[in-house]
Amino acid sequence: MKKLIPVLLVAALLCAVCCSLAEERTQSEILAVFSSPEAQIITGDDQAKELADTVIFLYRDHSYVQYVDHENRYEIYTKGTFDVNFDWTEPGWQDKKPHILTIHAEQIHTARHQTEAADLTYDVNLDRAADYCLYPDNARTDLELVAAFMQVDKQKLVKADGSEAYLPTIWFYYSDGSFQQFAIIDGQENTLFSCGDYSVTDGVFADESVLTIHRTKKYQDGVGLSDYDSTHDYRIGGLDFIRVYPNMDSSFWISEITDEIFGRIYGKSFKEDCTLPREDLRYLHVLHVDLDGVVREGEMIVNYHIAGDVLDIFRQLYAAGYPIERIRLVDEYDADDELSMEDNNSSSFNFRFISHTTRVSKHGLGLAVDINTLYNPYTKIVDSVRIVEPVTGEPYLDREADFPCRIDHDDLCYRLFTEHGFEWGGDWEDRKDYQHFEIPTDVINAWYPENE
Repeated sequence: MKKLIPVLLVAALLCAVCCSLAEERTQSEILAVFSSPEAQIITGDDQAKELADTVIFLYRDHSYVQYVDHENRYEIYTKGTFDVNFDWTEPGWQDKKPHILTIHAEQIHTARHQTEAADLTYDVNLDRAADYCLYPDNARTDLELVAAFMQVDKQKLVKADGSEAYLPTIWFYYSDGSFQQFAIIDGQENTLFSCGDYSVTDGVFADESVLTIHRTKKYQDGVGLSDYDSTHDYRIGGLDFIRVYPNMDSSFWISEITDEIFGRIYGKSFKEDCTLPREDLRYLHVLHVDLDGVVREGEMIVNYHIAGDVLDIFRQLYAAGYPIERIRLVDEYDADDELSMEDNNSSSFNFRFISHTTRVSKHGLGLAVDINTLYNPYTKIVDSVRIVEPVTGEPYLDREADFPCRIDHDDLCYRLFTEHGFEWGGDWEDRKDYQHFEIPTDVINAWYPENE
């Protein structure tokens, strides 16, 4: 794939018109995977260029995602839609040529790894451009594809003559508890390298889950696929794989506040009189499922002390299909909390002092998180008058009523945040803040004693 995307990317960078987070389509079945070690040109902040491993995944709904290896972490580089001039479902399609892939790049990552809009169409002759092609056994139409993982030149094969080879490989895990591993062996694409049974903790492919693989057959050089019997346990987060289905690992990440991000928040959530150092904040990129069941990209800024915990919480909420309507920076609402809450937006950092004090609020420190704010409002009685924020959240003060996204003690969101050391505003006596999770005051005072 050495000439597959470089021209496309240069042109796309020139025509990228705005910085935005586009809607993430719900992923469908993997159709094919194209892999090339050290084939993709990427440009760093200093405009220096380097070659990176690249993998492109084509899905049955005609969407595609391209990943590149950047500092030992695979990240989405481009994505969009594609078309082909041949029928992938037709038996023997591999033997018919040419195979033309038409790529339409809708998004691209810049040197700072921020998603930007793109609009470019590019034709590729797969017979000339693609180094490797791997694809699942699409004849198994009765089984649901549960997960898939990719490696680029990492699978070790000890050959009959004693030499070693390292193979591109992809693993497919199916709903009946079986798996198949395909590899490239001596240029032969899509060779079944191993198969057998597997189990995974709670049936969920999350970072902390333990994957148990029982191989019943494995490729032996000079023999082919042979009977085999071995069982191994792996922690999924420790595997040196690209997570390709569900698309999670490359979409959940933490970064410092880059100049680009700071430009978006300065004068809004990061006020001119902000006393919290910029270095104490972290940017989170996550996926979430909205109220219509559509997968969306989300952004949140939190304090570095809780960044890992909050990212883990959102990973687990996403894996469980927990509905969160919006996760946007409050800066998209000019840092107006009322507007953000009325839009049912989930957010964290928004600098402000506690009224009539020099103490910074917990949201001002990035140490509180609000979830599904419209359906989980804040309320308090002041001078015999009930205050509700947002005002449009008043219909949801009845916590016995049945409505979407209601947080209570049986809710997964409540359980995950409290397990990670947060307190819930719904447990307060003098007021109720059903959307709100915060780090306890004594912990914050230890981190920021000057704020006591």
